Amino acid sequence: MASSSALDLPSISHIISVHLECDNYPTWLAQIVPVLSSCHLLSYVDGSYPSPSPTISDPKAKETLETCFASPNQNHLLQLRSDLLRMTRGDSSITDFLDRIHSITDNLALAGAPVHESNLLAMVMNNVGPLYENTVVAAQAREKPIGMPDLEALLL
Repeated sequence: MASSSALDLPSISHIISVHLECDNYPTWLAQIVPVLSSCHLLSYVDGSYPSPSPTISDPKAKETLETCFASPNQNHLLQLRSDLLRMTRGDSSITDFLDRIHSITDNLALAGAPVHESNLLAMVMNNVGPLYENTVVAAQAREKPIGMPDLEALLL
C-alpha cells in the first residue's frame, strides 16, 4: 500500500512543469530531485537502494494486482450491474454513452461476470433515446441479428 506521502501519478504533472528534453536536463533535474526526495523515491532512482523485484518469486504469494484489484467482490459486481441497468444516454453524445457502457462492461468482464452480447444490445437499443429511434428500428428489422460492433457503427 502506498504511503501517505506518495504522489499520485496524474498529480506530478502539476509539480513538474519542465519535461525532460535534450537541452534542459539541469532545469528538469532541479525540479525532479526534490519531488522524488519528498516521496522517498530518490534512492530507487539514483541506485543507492536496490529496486524491488519486478516479479513475485513466491508462487503462493497472495499480494498480486489481480488479487487486490480484480477479485470479484459481490457488492462491486452488483453496483456495476446496477449502473449498467440504469444507464441512459440523456443529454450526452452517443460516443460518451457507448464509452460509459464499455467501461462498465469491461470492468464486469475483468471481474469474471461478462455481459452477454444480446443483453447489451437490448440495453443499448432501449436507452439511446428517441433521437435514434429510426436507427434502432432498422437494426431490429434486419433479417440477420445485429452484433454490437454493427449497432455501434449505425449509431455513430
